[in-house]
Amino acid sequence: MARLNFKVVKFQKAPVNLHRKSGRSEWRDLFESMEIGHWFEVDRSDYARTANAASKYMRGRYSLYQHPTKIATYVCVKNK
Repeated sequence: MARLNFKVVKFQKAPVNLHRKSGRSEWRDLFESMEIGHWFEVDRSDYARTANAASKYMRGRYSLYQHPTKIATYVCVKNK
């Protein structure tokens, strides 16, 4: 029978976990931190990812439209 070789540390704090807790999405954290009227710019290459995340986590509480003066840039605004 093999012996287990572990050392129990009793008097030090455990190292902090570098990974996200409970598998939450970074998009969800971003949208929950935004307040009504907050907005950010999105490049054309990230438009589809942003649209999918916004429709999943904000469900009708946002607007995603093309920037009026910048080409290939979109604006995501939290409405409600």
